[in-house]
Amino acid sequence: MLIISGCAEKKILTDTTLDVSTKFYAIKKADKRDLKVLERLLLGSPDKRKYAVLIGSYYYKIGEIEKSKKYLQKYYNEESSDPGIYVLNNYLLGAIYKDNNEERAKYINEADKYKSLSEYRYFLNYFCGKDAHTFKDCFKEDKKEANAIKAEIKEEVTDNKTTEIAVPTEDDEKQIATKALFIDKDSYQIINGLLYTIEQGKLDIKLVDDSNEAEYVINDKTKLKINDNITDFGIDYGPLLDMASIDDYILNSKYVFIVVNDRQINEGKYILDNLKLFGIKSALSNYESGRLKDMYDRVVVVPANNNATFYDYNENTILPDNVTFIGIGNNDAIKKMIPYIRYVAANPQDVKIVIATDYVGDEILDNDYYPYFRNVKIYTYLNSSKFGEGYDFMEGYKNYYGEYPDIYQYIAHDMIKYMNNDNEFLTSIKNISDGRVDREAKCFYVNYRMLERCK
Repeated sequence: MLIISGCAEKKILTDTTLDVSTKFYAIKKADKRDLKVLERLLLGSPDKRKYAVLIGSYYYKIGEIEKSKKYLQKYYNEESSDPGIYVLNNYLLGAIYKDNNEERAKYINEADKYKSLSEYRYFLNYFCGKDAHTFKDCFKEDKKEANAIKAEIKEEVTDNKTTEIAVPTEDDEKQIATKALFIDKDSYQIINGLLYTIEQGKLDIKLVDDSNEAEYVINDKTKLKINDNITDFGIDYGPLLDMASIDDYILNSKYVFIVVNDRQINEGKYILDNLKLFGIKSALSNYESGRLKDMYDRVVVVPANNNATFYDYNENTILPDNVTFIGIGNNDAIKKMIPYIRYVAANPQDVKIVIATDYVGDEILDNDYYPYFRNVKIYTYLNSSKFGEGYDFMEGYKNYYGEYPDIYQYIAHDMIKYMNNDNEFLTSIKNISDGRVDREAKCFYVNYRMLERCK
């Protein structure tokens, strides 16, 4: 039996605190604005080592070595939640002590203990080049001599025959094109998804800190600029709402409550206009205002003992079974919205609910959420639940970063795929042209702890 109370939001996700990407800040150009952000995070975060190392990296870039050393050593013996910090911390200290063989060896040997981490290869490639096998290779005392030896090996004698051995040249290496990508400061939210997709695909895409040097520029989180052409990969709720408007739950209802939050007011008005065209009575409510219950009680007649014959009603009387709720919001919003809708409805177990959302994840099928989402219809562009097209990305990302990806990380994946001329998109993209991304709206039905395609 499903019991709904005013405390229904037992496990509701809230906004996470601001965090930054170690990879991004470790390689980007030093900026005083970044220093202020990192100093603020150092004061407020329990992960002191992470932000101290990034501050040390900032001072290392601008040549203030003593300040860099101070921050790199201050929390050196503390743990960090970010595995890349251990690699970066030890490499930078090794670089600072490059003229002290003993100290340098201590830190570089420590950095080389993390070879199994993807962050190890990332920083190794960046600081030492793709030919390096370990961080020790960054500090070979006579690289010129090593290169000279390599260049002199021009022939090999085999069975008394002379065979030319090709020595890679600088021009050979340039044949492997590297794409340069710039991300503006307002788009930091997608950086993790970009880096994860680049790394998993072993793609030759590098981040640069000057937009003038970049072939690709990302602005406003979802806008990708290639040459002078801008394509917006942001989520358009229009196709989702058009499909939801003709759902049989909606068309067979006498009254529809459209439930939104502050960020989806315009989308709520859009579907309100759609339903007016169909002659379906409806009302728009911002559930965060707390007025949905009053609106429902004014419109819906609840028979005593759930028996309508006790009432003098006519064909215009709206009973609980004549009502459908449509909720509009992002993945986080619907996880707060649906429990509240069931609390408001007089028939919480049987109430008809339709959702339009950017994506849906596996967590709505767990013990905390499934009782609320059972029998709900969901219109979305992405299913990242088990067996869904986004599941593998979600699992990999979660294992890598320790948190679930939001919609921006999936969009980041698709932007990188587009840059690489790969059409294996996650967010149901069917066409990209004239600066527009068209997606296919999909309908799912929540049943037996699975997302089934609507029939």
